[in-house]
Amino acid sequence: ISCILYTELNGLATGAYSAASASINNESGLFQYINLEMILGSLTPITGGFIQVDLDPSLDGVMYVNTGECNHLNQVAIFGLDTGAACQTLTRVNLGIPPLAFKITVRNMAGVALAAGSLNALRYRRHNEQGV
Repeated sequence: ISCILYTELNGLATGAYSAASASINNESGLFQYINLEMILGSLTPITGGFIQVDLDPSLDGVMYVNTGECNHLNQVAIFGLDTGAACQTLTRVNLGIPPLAFKITVRNMAGVALAAGSLNALRYRRHNEQGV
């Protein structure tokens, strides 16, 4: 399991996108799937609040798709949030990924800013159909 976004999520304002992660090169491993784990420090989101995860691919490993509203078609996961004040750990598994280099961005739609401390993280693990 690797941590792909950490300090980029601290204090992330509602409606805002995180900075893009470091590049994940899937051209050599050719993994089919990615599992995501979102860890959030204590927050009290609004009803219907969520965290959106986008995959920003690169055809050449150098230039990546722009983050933002125009890129919503690269959305790979939505993490619905409980409204009680608490830390939350959420997962999505077996999400298809391309045989390209890509970066990941997170959009906070919780209705409140994410915790400013170091309790937020997005972790991932890639795998194929028959392996872990």
